[in-house]
Amino acid sequence: LLHNMEKDSHYLTQMVENILNMTRIQDGKLKIKKEKDVLDDIISEAASRTVRKDSPCKVVIKNDSEIILVPMDSRLILQVFTNIFGNAVKYTPPGTTVTVCSKLDEKNNCAVVTIEDDGNGFSGDSLEKVFEPFYASSSSGDSSRGFGLGLPICKTIIEAHGGTICAENKKEGGARFVIKLPLLGGNLQEKRFLIFRKTQQVH
Repeated sequence: LLHNMEKDSHYLTQMVENILNMTRIQDGKLKIKKEKDVLDDIISEAASRTVRKDSPCKVVIKNDSEIILVPMDSRLILQVFTNIFGNAVKYTPPGTTVTVCSKLDEKNNCAVVTIEDDGNGFSGDSLEKVFEPFYASSSSGDSSRGFGLGLPICKTIIEAHGGTICAENKKEGGARFVIKLPLLGGNLQEKRFLIFRKTQQVH
């Protein structure tokens, strides 16, 4: 009973945050407070909030060999990954895996995060509408628990950071999200410092 209460409280918290942010977006009051933070830490935190021990599927995070430091509003970016992971777990069959890969694109000076699942993917109609407010796919029996706000809010938050997000179907089946977040100059030097600092902390 306590476990179910905790699970539902996390769900309700996420829903309230989505509704509040949608209201701020509509009123033009969504504020972005950027500070440099480690991208993989935000991804790991979102996964821990979304996937529990009894979750029907698991999330596997594959990090780049280097630490990626991104100027972002960590609270909002955390909400982005929590929304996407929540959808992936919701629409992915039990026993499958959601794979998250983050890497540095030095040529385009951005961080790239790819999130893939082994579900049924998007139908032609839902793929076109997935980022529209209040659109909820009918491909899941649990879709009635959502308002269709999560992914539109993700798109707004990412674009407010100067980045991009897109959804597509994998050839082998399942859905894929690709998020790109721009970096500031000097990121490589800051990464080397963070790697050194983390190494010292480990030892």
